[in-house]
Amino acid sequence: MKYTYIMVQVAKLYKIFVEGDNRYYVGATIGNINTCLRSHRSESKRKTSKVSNWMREMGVYRVKIVTIEEFTYESKRDVTVKENEYIMQHLNNPNCLNMNRRHLTTEERREAKKKYYVDNREKILAREKKYRSDNRERIKNYQKERIMCNVCNCFVKRYYLSRHRESKKHLLAHESTNR
Repeated sequence: MKYTYIMVQVAKLYKIFVEGDNRYYVGATIGNINTCLRSHRSESKRKTSKVSNWMREMGVYRVKIVTIEEFTYESKRDVTVKENEYIMQHLNNPNCLNMNRRHLTTEERREAKKKYYVDNREKILAREKKYRSDNRERIKNYQKERIMCNVCNCFVKRYYLSRHRESKKHLLAHESTNR
């Protein structure tokens, strides 16, 4: 007689809070809930996030954790999606310490990056300009570096590599290797 074992994976949605304070943090874990709390306490000593600051302000060892819901999952993504659903319900609540959504779709991530760039364009351009001026020699040396083209086995400066890939020599070599 053969036995088939089905591994049921259980994740926990949890809430971190302090009695007497209305603020809370919501998260999810696939591990032990007490280990999760220990991890949050440890992180609060060296991080400066809203949650970490709150935990230090209230007293790290006054913070408690409670399981809101247990659910089965097939992949880690299922856990983040479930956590995100709960966070979205509480994101507008001023007592909720979660600052960000846990799971973003590709389109939402793209929109967030675009919005960040629009909002911080001057700061980003200034940072890039400063980097280029501080690392001018390093950038110049990197571009002058000679590398071997893996298709036609000739040496080309890194600066001209994209131009080289459009050359007749490279295209002929590429055609002959793909036959």
